[in-house]
Amino acid sequence: MNLPYISPISTPAVQSSAGSLTDVSGRGLIDIRGRDLGGIFQTIRIGEVKCIDKGILVRLTPEQYMLLDANVDVAGKWLQMEAGATRATITDMTHAYGQLRLVGEGARDLLPKICGLDFADSAFPNQHSAQSSLAKVRTLIVRLDDENIRTYHLIVSVSLAAYVWDVVADAMQEFSE
Repeated sequence: MNLPYISPISTPAVQSSAGSLTDVSGRGLIDIRGRDLGGIFQTIRIGEVKCIDKGILVRLTPEQYMLLDANVDVAGKWLQMEAGATRATITDMTHAYGQLRLVGEGARDLLPKICGLDFADSAFPNQHSAQSSLAKVRTLIVRLDDENIRTYHLIVSVSLAAYVWDVVADAMQEFSE
């Protein structure tokens, strides 16, 4: 049974010269874990992001992937079929995470204010992901540009999503001043 998703973020999208921040919480997010997942998916390096017809596939570790923007019911059944005899756990984590979408060229300069990663194109190219501390919160950061416009997906624990939203929104306003 799927319960309706209620976002932890209750404010509208934020616009500034740094870009736009929108709440995309509630989009399907599936955690996939297992020892022999390389047989299920084409070889994807750790940190690599691939768009597949079922969503956005992100490899986090040798034994863990996340599937973002997924139709959970369809993707879950597809993953079960693909896994076959492979020992894998497939878990719908949509309700466990808040998802923010930061779009705009200014994001490259804004994110280092609140995160220790290097967001230059050479260090954090399109279709790349990393787990890091953003505003002192463990965050999965996925760069997947939308029509050549720099786009980052920030995925955090649902209990901290509103806090991270506020920190990013404040940094956007400060960046614009």
